[in-house]
Amino acid sequence: MVPDLMETVQTEDGWRLPVRRYGGEGPPVVLLHGLAASGHTFDLTPTRSLVPGLVADGWDVWVVSLRGDDGTTRPSRTAWRAVAFDDHRTVDLPAILDHIEGVTGHSRVAWVGHSMGGTLMYAVMRDHPGRIGVGVALSSPGRFADAHRLYGKGVEVSGDGRIGIGKLGRFAASVGLWRTIERRVSVEGALGKDVALGVGFLV
Repeated sequence: MVPDLMETVQTEDGWRLPVRRYGGEGPPVVLLHGLAASGHTFDLTPTRSLVPGLVADGWDVWVVSLRGDDGTTRPSRTAWRAVAFDDHRTVDLPAILDHIEGVTGHSRVAWVGHSMGGTLMYAVMRDHPGRIGVGVALSSPGRFADAHRLYGKGVEVSGDGRIGIGKLGRFAASVGLWRTIERRVSVEGALGKDVALGVGFLV
């Protein structure tokens, strides 16, 4: 798909991250892919993507890419060797959220994350309370046996590994955003059968 606008976000450590915007007039929603994928997970073609449905419902859609993804520019030839989850959490996503706020004036975004993209949503919610207003995680883990290493000591973890959501935010069904995604995600749809199941949250 061809975005309405293609922008580049530069991180504090020199990575240049492409961001594709599909404009609706409503609030911004960030679409973040999973590990070893790219933003094209969400805007591959008009008939196999979440983007058209979200735009039709009025969302201002931002499809983002993280360091190391196709289309990103590294600051040095060897920079890709040190890419880690924490770089996405502490450097890439804050830069992207600041950019979106600067362009739209919205300090809070909606978020749709697939797999790692949902896990990063949980981490951003912990690190930057109030930046995510509505979030949907598709095929992201719902429990972690060792969540303290991922989320820090402030997170309560029950004996069976479930995250203490009181520390991450209050979750309930996000009906409007979830219905749009539910219409687009099916065995024949945007992301295929492996991610046909998901969880909707309202923060």
